[in-house]
Amino acid sequence: MRPLQRLAAAAEALGRNLQSPPMDARGPREVQQAAQAFNAMQQKINEGLAERTRFLAAVSHDLRSPITRLRLRAEMLEPDALRAKFRKDLEEMEHMVASTLDMLTGAHASGPRQTMDINALVHGVAQDMHESSGLPVPVSGQALQPYTGYAQSLRRGLHNLVENALRYAGDAQLHIEDDGQQLRIHVRDHGPGIPAAQRERVLEPFYRMEHSRNADSGGVGLGLSIAQTVAQAHGGELLLREAAGGGLEAVLVLPRQLPL
Repeated sequence: MRPLQRLAAAAEALGRNLQSPPMDARGPREVQQAAQAFNAMQQKINEGLAERTRFLAAVSHDLRSPITRLRLRAEMLEPDALRAKFRKDLEEMEHMVASTLDMLTGAHASGPRQTMDINALVHGVAQDMHESSGLPVPVSGQALQPYTGYAQSLRRGLHNLVENALRYAGDAQLHIEDDGQQLRIHVRDHGPGIPAAQRERVLEPFYRMEHSRNADSGGVGLGLSIAQTVAQAHGGELLLREAAGGGLEAVLVLPRQLPL
């Protein structure tokens, strides 16, 4: 039964992270054949996803040219009110294209995992958001030791959580918890929160709650989806819950070691 247990473990690891190491192909002939077939399937899945990502990124990139031309032509429209409406719609389209490219290029973890100073990363994101928004982003707690993961995607996911808090609540607080087994990064705000019935829906790409469907807010519904993808790539999860005293608390839960 041991080869079957190894196959089941490899399947579970693949479900958590498509970049997981290939299955060990050593053993009797039947075990080698099963492992080779499993590894070939993993390679085909990764190649298919990479091709789809390249295709979507190319389409999103190519859309920028016609949008730019439309913006130039819109400047010649009369009257001013009509020109302003066209300009606003085109700006929203351009932002959606840019956000889609951002998701395709930055959300998915790739390459080898690397050891990083998680305290420096969290403080760096807080400082960047403070400089761009002018709002304070305090940080409390600390990691006990460095963390091994995908630094670029982790920074992207945390940046999106803080950006969402500042955009919809006007404030954000970060707290780091580390018990040696799990690393948890809390992003807390004092805004209106998210109703329990919608907390799963807001993790879907391009889903926005009704009260946030305001072009002035600048959101297109990708921030939380990217953060969840980042958490899953690290074998963890993104939790959304009501904060004590009101508001929303988003928690990136990151295991220190990936499950076997």
